[in-house]
Amino acid sequence: MALKKDFKFGDDLVELADFNFAFAHPARIVIFNILQSAPTVPFENFARVIPLSQSTISQHLQIFKRVYLIKSQELADGRVEYALNRECFQHYQANLSTMILSSLV
Repeated sequence: MALKKDFKFGDDLVELADFNFAFAHPARIVIFNILQSAPTVPFENFARVIPLSQSTISQHLQIFKRVYLIKSQELADGRVEYALNRECFQHYQANLSTMILSSLV
């Protein structure tokens, strides 16, 4: 059955889809794993590990920032450090768990 054009998905479903999209690329999974390993991570650490251009890595980081999964901070010397937003990730985990459990019923 096709949806009407004026049909709107709930905010919770849109949020969950956005979070899932953030993990829909292997480079972003690597970025996430790096972020889990330390309280803060300088941009250079991503560039050393991920075989992509710095601008491409920046684009991947922006996707995480758009869904508030990471925070960034510019240091006095102009470098940028990133940190996992653990509260946001826990919120995402809870929503994903709820969705999976409700689909099993």
